Amino acid sequence: MSSNATRTPVYFVSHGGPNIMYDTGHPAYTRLTALGREVTTKVKPKAILVLSAHWEGTATTLSINSAPSTPLIYDFGGFPAHYYRAKYPHTGSPQLAQSALRLLADAGIPAKPATRGLDHGVWVPFSILFNPETNPLSIPVVQLSIFDSDSGDAHYALGEALAPLRDEGVQIIVSGQAVHNLPDFFASRGSLKPRDYTLTFDEALKEAVEVEPSERKGKMAELLKRGDARKAHPTFEHLLPVFVGAGAAKEDKGVRLWTMCEGSVSWGMFRFGDLPGESVGEKEAGEKITKAEETYKKLLNALDMMNLNIPDRENLLVSAIVRSRELSQAQEIVRLCNTFEIPIWSFSSGGDGDYRAAIPRVPGSIGLGFGRYMNKVLGVNESGEYIVVQPGATYADINQYLVDNGLHQKFEPSWPEYMGESAIGNTAEGNMLTLYRGREIILPNGDLPNTGKIQFPGIQLTTDVLAQNGQLEIKENQRSPSLHYELWDTSIRGPKPSYVSSNAPLNDVELEDIDAYRWRLYGTVHGEKLACNVLCQIIKEEFAQIEGAKISFVGGVQQEPSALSINEPEWTKWTPNGSYFSIMKQRFREAGFDFVGTFTIDQRQMHYVLYIMYERYDDADSSRRVHKLIRTLMSDCAENGWAEYCTYGALMDQIAATREDPDDAMAKVNTAIRDAVDPTGSMEPDRNGIWSTRSDKSVWKRMADRSLVE
Repeated sequence: MSSNATRTPVYFVSHGGPNIMYDTGHPAYTRLTALGREVTTKVKPKAILVLSAHWEGTATTLSINSAPSTPLIYDFGGFPAHYYRAKYPHTGSPQLAQSALRLLADAGIPAKPATRGLDHGVWVPFSILFNPETNPLSIPVVQLSIFDSDSGDAHYALGEALAPLRDEGVQIIVSGQAVHNLPDFFASRGSLKPRDYTLTFDEALKEAVEVEPSERKGKMAELLKRGDARKAHPTFEHLLPVFVGAGAAKEDKGVRLWTMCEGSVSWGMFRFGDLPGESVGEKEAGEKITKAEETYKKLLNALDMMNLNIPDRENLLVSAIVRSRELSQAQEIVRLCNTFEIPIWSFSSGGDGDYRAAIPRVPGSIGLGFGRYMNKVLGVNESGEYIVVQPGATYADINQYLVDNGLHQKFEPSWPEYMGESAIGNTAEGNMLTLYRGREIILPNGDLPNTGKIQFPGIQLTTDVLAQNGQLEIKENQRSPSLHYELWDTSIRGPKPSYVSSNAPLNDVELEDIDAYRWRLYGTVHGEKLACNVLCQIIKEEFAQIEGAKISFVGGVQQEPSALSINEPEWTKWTPNGSYFSIMKQRFREAGFDFVGTFTIDQRQMHYVLYIMYERYDDADSSRRVHKLIRTLMSDCAENGWAEYCTYGALMDQIAATREDPDDAMAKVNTAIRDAVDPTGSMEPDRNGIWSTRSDKSVWKRMADRSLVE
């Protein structure tokens, strides 16, 4: 505990890339915002001394910014143009720089003054921590370099030398990344599933920080010698700032405030020392209460994508979540729930969190999660060209398995745009004969029938693993192209405020001013070079007939195969007749939202996907307008005979009702099948709007209607 009640704590923040400034929905953005308010409202420092992974001196000599005013350094590449126009107002302090130089000299650490702007390791997290509009900073900020050295001891000693500044009201902030392996991050093709070393090193760093201060230096040194250290940090510059923070803590204890592992990076954030005036008892009690409330709030927010009113949101909660580690456990859980007639709702990992998440239709259901532990790729049958996976396996897992086993050149699965998607949840969405898959299905009594080719005993894997726990998918030879409306790509390049100052939906004039294509079609050609050349020529000739159309090809890279065969390149027919587009666009504008829509095209079907971008938490009117818009769109679809193929959990009954014929023939068939397979009605009640005879679906339908009152 701090011996001085006014001593400032030391913070380590994981700063991420510059895109975090605009990713306001990312949990790290929320955490940084809260941390900044803690500094300005509780610590209230007189100045800030900051060290970043992105400024290294020499192996033995440091540099410190002694200028009263410096620009920002845009030390990153490949981002949209507006990233390089970002501003962050700040001032320096020659006086603080001189104080730091004196302390370093007293400790025998060579250092010199310099004039240098703030790098993105400082101004990017500071723009969130101390947002100029919502949490402005009115004190000077001085940046000091770290060593161009992998020495943990040297950086720990650097922190110890700076420690006296804390008693003078100076806030020390060190900025890096708890785990930082960018090569693996880019190679993972967007997967956010944590690597093994991300989890192990992130936990080891926590243990080293939180150990007793007398043991901390030794534990920190051991981090650099771990077998996973160079995996977690191919270079140590993003890790060494935490050594500086630990050294500056002196006898004060460290605590991890929060962490989140994404792929090969971790967002760990630490504080060394107590907040001014905070007693140990107050801190521990406050943390217990906060964690309980925070866990409950996070659960509600995670399950409810539309942020319903609290009474209705609680109706969507499971009573417990059970995560099976193996198939036999899942079978036993299902068997028990069926015996005692407890409703059960399964979910897994990956995308489509709206209708495949742990949102039970019947309150109090048991949530059965498959994604946490049952997430392995079990093997590949090379002759049959199929892969056997467990329910939680993602496309990134499949890609890594193929690479690890030398099969990535032989097989070319049709990868989705986001590799973190669940593989099982995104295969064979149609009736094309080229997209077979087989599944193992757990029945209410625990039995396990197999479907597809997996049921034949002659089908074997080429690896020494059992297919018993897995599921099967055939290699996909073609991919679905997508047709994006302008705002889809525009929103990826930058947030709305970077284009216009108004919150109103963009009109046609404003869309023209953005200077982007109104429609953009993404597709690929696949095959031998001569065949690809023929396809490319056909594409050019067809698009040449469209005034203003431009076409470009990306060569020299492995591309995803196209959904259209050589015999069916009817490119000009891809543009819809306008009814979907005009109606949906009108409804969006009536509700006060910008219209964003995408056409995805398969061999025998086309989907029209709408994206509603709105404020979930801070704008009750925004949520109300979203509810009204969704109900209006449902009505429009019913009137025009358009079917929705996925929906929010609380709307399954309403969507199903739009498909019923006068005598409910299809509903009766579905119910009869459910009654035969699931007599107790405990297996996922109302999944896809199908209830058992024993369930009173009118009760739950009324509950859903109350959730969406205008």
